[in-house]
Amino acid sequence: MARALTQHLIPIIVIIWLIHILNWLLSYKFNQYGLLPRDPMSLYGIATAPFLHGNFYHLINNSVAFFFLGLLVSLYNKNNHNQLLKLTIFVAFWGGLLTWLFGRPSIHIGLSGVIFGYWGFITINGFFEKSIKSIFISIAAIFLYGGMIFGVIPSSPEVSYESHFFGAVSGFMYSYLYRRKNKRK
Repeated sequence: MARALTQHLIPIIVIIWLIHILNWLLSYKFNQYGLLPRDPMSLYGIATAPFLHGNFYHLINNSVAFFFLGLLVSLYNKNNHNQLLKLTIFVAFWGGLLTWLFGRPSIHIGLSGVIFGYWGFITINGFFEKSIKSIFISIAAIFLYGGMIFGVIPSSPEVSYESHFFGAVSGFMYSYLYRRKNKRK
């Protein structure tokens, strides 16, 4: 877990904060490089959107959830230190692509798609693996972050519920694929 922290979670958080401070100093001009659904010229937004945030409140909330859910993810397989990175890339790509394909025509930004991917992975993985450890981690995530389920419901034009929904779906997909891969070993 300590390795996942130092190799993945903390460096990503530092990068996001540095980008945000620069973006804030430039009056949030980078946010135009978020994800704009179905615009071929905005496909880069799949990679850039998680690094962009609307304000410090948005950034702080995403940083805290990213950190704690990332810790829970890293508890699953202590021998595979790159598992967290693989999950992060998977949910950022697939959640972003699905948002690009099916999202509202507005700019989508924020790390919350990845966070919902972590949450999706954690909550469903306990049921797939059926071990005491994985069920406990799933219950902890549901207890601590169960209210996230309401983030996939349209609530306000400023919130990308599509990114939340497709992030969670991507986390479910990764859990399913992760379970299948581990069954074959």
